[in-house]
Amino acid sequence: MKHLVPVILATLFFCSCNKVVLDETHTFENNTWMRFEPESYPFNIRNIDDCYDIIATLKVDTNQFFYKDLPLVVNMNSANGDQRMFYSHVALTDKSGKRQGETIGCYQTVTTKMREYVFFNTSGEQTVEVKQGTSKYELPGVVSFGLKVEKASMRLPE
Repeated sequence: MKHLVPVILATLFFCSCNKVVLDETHTFENNTWMRFEPESYPFNIRNIDDCYDIIATLKVDTNQFFYKDLPLVVNMNSANGDQRMFYSHVALTDKSGKRQGETIGCYQTVTTKMREYVFFNTSGEQTVEVKQGTSKYELPGVVSFGLKVEKASMRLPE
């Protein structure tokens, strides 16, 4: 029985590692996100029967970034040329004004699901491009933006 515990833990570890398809963070020069310069995140989808969650992580400098949320414009481009676009946002405060996520010094990091249960029509190379959707050409105070694509717990019925 005592040999079974390490086997179970190793199995859980390897199964959980296979969930993440992409986990990439981009930092911004001078902590400034330029409006018309999208951040591009390429990744590979092997199984179109799986569905995926798309998760954003935003890190801001609260001495420069004074907004309650950051609107985003997201373009998804598939291997066969299909394109999908959606709007999302990262809320930095709740309705009462309390900061969300983790704050260390003047840096605030917030992680949120931008889309849940996304299916891809084709396998192969996919790209998600994310642009900040404010009216500011130069948005100061944005330290980094990360994107994670991971398998969700739902599958297409067979």
